[in-house]
Amino acid sequence: MRRVSKVGNICFQIVYDNYYSILLFKIALSLLSDKSKLFYVCSRSSNDAIGFFTIKSLILRSTFFIGLVRARFLKKLTLRLSGYKSKSLHNLFLFPIYLIYGVIYYIHINVIYKGRVAEYTIMDVKVGDLLIDSFIRFRPAKRLNSRSIFVVLLLSQTAYDIKYLRRFFTSNHIKIYCSSYASYLNHGLPVRIALQLGIKVITFGSLNKFANELSPRYPFHSLNRSTVSRREDLTAKALENAREQIESRLFRADMRDMPYMKYMPINQVPSEITYLDLTDAVVIFLHDFTDSYHIYDNLIYECFWDWAIDTIDCLIDSNVKFFLKPHPNQNEYSEDIFKQLDCRYKTAITVLSKDYTTSVIANGNIRCGITVYGTVAHELAYLGVPTLIAAYGQPYIDFRFAINFNNKNDYRSRLRSTDHIARSYDSHIFRYDALRYYIASDQFASVEEKTRFLHVWQFFSMSYSSDKQLLNSALDELDSLLNCESWNALQERIT
Repeated sequence: MRRVSKVGNICFQIVYDNYYSILLFKIALSLLSDKSKLFYVCSRSSNDAIGFFTIKSLILRSTFFIGLVRARFLKKLTLRLSGYKSKSLHNLFLFPIYLIYGVIYYIHINVIYKGRVAEYTIMDVKVGDLLIDSFIRFRPAKRLNSRSIFVVLLLSQTAYDIKYLRRFFTSNHIKIYCSSYASYLNHGLPVRIALQLGIKVITFGSLNKFANELSPRYPFHSLNRSTVSRREDLTAKALENAREQIESRLFRADMRDMPYMKYMPINQVPSEITYLDLTDAVVIFLHDFTDSYHIYDNLIYECFWDWAIDTIDCLIDSNVKFFLKPHPNQNEYSEDIFKQLDCRYKTAITVLSKDYTTSVIANGNIRCGITVYGTVAHELAYLGVPTLIAAYGQPYIDFRFAINFNNKNDYRSRLRSTDHIARSYDSHIFRYDALRYYIASDQFASVEEKTRFLHVWQFFSMSYSSDKQLLNSALDELDSLLNCESWNALQERIT
């Protein structure tokens, strides 16, 4: 394992997740042999527990509980390190002061500020998009209610974290910060402050590559559009491998490249459902409403709910035939939000079963699909169906199967004229572009590296076992990942 001693001090994130807890610590040690130069950020803040003013959420957000959990993790890592803690006794004593800050920002965002909430900044740090996603996820709610008291707590914690994270990173001369994700306030705030201070930030939350170096211009852990180019130097072997992977996903429910999917509908489709007559209809493929929305830049809505409501209203007003397809992997809170959507429109909408696969729906002769940036877009493309994409900064923008929009007016205009979208005239081009997208978005150095990464990720994140043999095998694979070509190449750049 390659170790660097002249890189400066390194900080890694402590999270409450088996995979990332072990990975980030091992990553830090792979960069530094001197433990005295290792620091941690424990960014569990007031937003990082689901529910509001319930007994469970109050306990989970309490300083005492978080201290106990943090101590357990540090003991597991056999470390006594210095670090920054969002929730601490220091925070507890200062909280009344920062509660005043939160009230001030709360008044400002509701009374004075006239811009998009997603662009809202505090102390020169853009936090609006993180605030929206955190509120929706942890309140939980279908959209941001900026007048909720929960927003005061989020803004108070944000103001505190910005000031003291800056002080922590600067006083400890941190040169590299390793994080799991860059979404929500608890992940995204340390990432953005570190980038603002010129600290190199590496995230490990993408399933498209092992490690991702962020930049101030693109502080997201998701795929950067600029790295997903329309490559022309595709080999026959690469195209064949992409074809096998996409067809395995579409027709055989092989989701090894999407291990976060807990539910796959393919085995649930009734045997008599071989064809749905959806001729010339538009299908809205809904997202998980509580998932992090702002994982790309230049989005034209502020949450999945706003997008869904505007899309449905526009299609109804224009007498366009359409269907709704719920996300197959929704959590219980997202399912509750979908029920609210269903009650809002009642008989005005027709909902397809979440058990229907993409291939069954596409074979129903639909005109096009609609999504914000879902993986369904290139799945439909492989089946010859174009997709309207309600976002501009996502990686589909350079591929011909995606019809992209950078403002609501253009998007609504196209929704009203979906009859001008031909389904089949470019089907062979769509299929080829779907293969090219799959290859370009897969940024692992080799098939072996990707297979090893996905196996380790799934073991620790989805099917963790305390069986010593299985655990040791997964840990060995994790160690081998730290010698992979992608990580070695990134180390050369950052050190």
